[in-house]
Amino acid sequence: MNVAVVCHLCFRAARFLRLYLTQGGRLASAATMAHLLTPPEGPPPQYAYGWGVQTGQAWAGGGMTLAHEGSNTMWHAIARVAPERGLAVLSVTNEATAGTTANRALAQALIGLFASA
Repeated sequence: MNVAVVCHLCFRAARFLRLYLTQGGRLASAATMAHLLTPPEGPPPQYAYGWGVQTGQAWAGGGMTLAHEGSNTMWHAIARVAPERGLAVLSVTNEATAGTTANRALAQALIGLFASA
């Protein structure tokens, strides 16, 4: 994959996060979004269709937060969403080994920057 394709995919991922800020927008119903964000019964950690689900984090105003992090061994991506705050952060690096630590730090810095705004 070349850089332009990967950047395009990152922007698509950012658009995908908007679904979680708009309760599905015009693509999915609010009922569908609620289903996607409801973890099945079971012990923690709460996990719903690819998202780690938490509540009580200060940056999200105590409301629900969604988290997803992963790598394809070459790239590393982190998505954090606070639907009730209308805030989503996407951080991507093209180095999945040493870049993972930096990417996590960047995601936290972006949350700190935008959550306080």
